[in-house]
Amino acid sequence: SEDELMLDVEEGTGAFIYRLDNPVAGEHYIIFEYAGNNIYAADNVEQKLTVNKRPVTVSVTNTEFTYGDDVKLNLKLGGNVYGETSNVDIEVTLEKPGKRITYNKDNISLPGTYNVDFLSGGTEKIPAGEYTVTVKVTHTDENSNYLNFNETLTGTTVTVNKAQPKQEFYYFRQYYTYDGLEKVPRVVQSEATAGAVTAIKIKPEGKTDYITSPIDAGKYGVYIDTAETDNYYAGEDLYIGDM
Repeated sequence: SEDELMLDVEEGTGAFIYRLDNPVAGEHYIIFEYAGNNIYAADNVEQKLTVNKRPVTVSVTNTEFTYGDDVKLNLKLGGNVYGETSNVDIEVTLEKPGKRITYNKDNISLPGTYNVDFLSGGTEKIPAGEYTVTVKVTHTDENSNYLNFNETLTGTTVTVNKAQPKQEFYYFRQYYTYDGLEKVPRVVQSEATAGAVTAIKIKPEGKTDYITSPIDAGKYGVYIDTAETDNYYAGEDLYIGDM
């Protein structure tokens, strides 16, 4: 489109100054036309002015979790300087060796802050480890004044820590009848990624010391040690119930 320009004269130099407020990104052509007079001939000069697209700013907070948590990142998108908004599609990827998890959401508004929930629509737990974060922002309007973004965020790491083993991951037969024989409970693991049982310990009710295997009728606490795994720390003296 063509607009008639209003020029200011810079004091002391006589230079003509043209101020273009809030120009859209792209190539603009400024044409100076001189009508001429009885001394100077008419003339016109064309000058190209390029306004580059502005970068989008991207940051992520809330980056530390424990295995089993609902991993939700706070994604902040910005860069707008004139108060305008634009619609974008986003793709956020967590990646570590052997594991890549991607979240997609279309047609959201920029600027804005969004919860990126990697467990939405599924039940898979995010494995423990340290993940790099890659964010892709694509403007739905190709004529947007802002650049698309597709980078791994420098200095941003999402950490999913190992979890502690829980009592409910293990079960055993709790009731027996006295027959003069030793009773050794068989502990079964219900959580596939939890550590295997490495020791079973029995403690008579009201006592502080463990015994080998109970024979006499009574109430006994059952404790276990468990191995460390990719997602769980090792457990020691974990109480899992009474027999």
